[in-house]
Amino acid sequence: MADFLSITSSKIDFFFEEMGISKGLSPHSHEFWEDLWNGIKNKGIDPAEILDIYHPMSPEIASLYFMDEETGKKFLSADIDRFEMLIKTIETHEAFDSKPGRIIEIGGGPGIISLWLASKFKDSECIVYDISENALNLGRHLASRLNINNIEFVKASYRDLAIMKSPRKADLILGLSALFLKIIPENTAEHFSADLDPFSFSSPAREMADDFVKACANILSDKGTLYFSQGAFNDLGLLTFFSLLRKNRLGLDWQLTKAIGEGEGTEFSFKEIHIFAKPGLASIFKNAREDLRTFLFAGKRQRTQAQDFISHADFETYISLLSEGTKIAEIITKNNNNTFEKFMIFCKAGLLGFFSTSSEGRRSGFTGAAADFKHAADRLKSAIDKYRQNKIEIISEYWNPEYEKLDSF
Repeated sequence: MADFLSITSSKIDFFFEEMGISKGLSPHSHEFWEDLWNGIKNKGIDPAEILDIYHPMSPEIASLYFMDEETGKKFLSADIDRFEMLIKTIETHEAFDSKPGRIIEIGGGPGIISLWLASKFKDSECIVYDISENALNLGRHLASRLNINNIEFVKASYRDLAIMKSPRKADLILGLSALFLKIIPENTAEHFSADLDPFSFSSPAREMADDFVKACANILSDKGTLYFSQGAFNDLGLLTFFSLLRKNRLGLDWQLTKAIGEGEGTEFSFKEIHIFAKPGLASIFKNAREDLRTFLFAGKRQRTQAQDFISHADFETYISLLSEGTKIAEIITKNNNNTFEKFMIFCKAGLLGFFSTSSEGRRSGFTGAAADFKHAADRLKSAIDKYRQNKIEIISEYWNPEYEKLDSF
């Protein structure tokens, strides 16, 4: 894998060199923004005035950053590390193994990732939608420079796409930093109740997210995949996004969805989220708030499928706590010596519990991330199949119906 990523890095470097974009100063540095602002001011525009008036995701801000080729490339140069991370995710992630017929990037600006995919999948059709004609013009220029002919740049807002009649359907939708998911209610401190209803107050960011998800639901094919990645977010923003996915029948693919963080203990923080959703995908968890808890808990464990074995003393506590949540499986078997075994899997508040008891008094189990429920259930199903092969009687067998639907996707 290291050799592959090294080769990919060199290809990515060459890709940006071909576009005439070189890595500049860190976007976190004062020098970068001072240089960018001075360049814009020298062209007769005061960026401070525009930034004070408009929302960060507005067309006016996008048009400012992409006012001309020089400014646009300088702005993109600060994002090369993020683009490289996204390209490597796409190159290595199992969700991108197949060759999509049509790739649509929503809110894609000049469509850097779509340009990469268009160059990789030459038989695919790529479309980049954005509200900034300046950003789209830069994308057209870069496509011409790279001699890429299977990509189209179209001006459209999220709302335009949400209500579009008979749209061209996408096999893969990309939403890459396409939203502002740090949602804070007006006249509220930054730290607010985690139980707050994200639809109980007005919010331009939430309305934008609503249009975005409706657009995805409208243009995604029945077997298509939405890939959404974001760096800036808070819990309320994620809860809003998960709620909107549910309202528009876009189900989370928990085998692929993950959060990436850094640090240990109190120093831990999330840096990037990668969310995969599909039309009509069954939902194991009860509501969007449970989705959020599952997502954050799995992110803190870094999705290693790590298991913590339950001590004999803690067994009853865990089974009492988790059995109030979502039941994934419950199977009772009768062995040849007339002893019974019971296997159970429950999920609650992001935690998964796997429990095994016997009529002889044996008890064992482990906890893990609820996001890995399918992995745990698949393991149990395989074990039960072996029981059948060995002529062990299955007295009763329950599998969550939503889990059983997942194999059809």
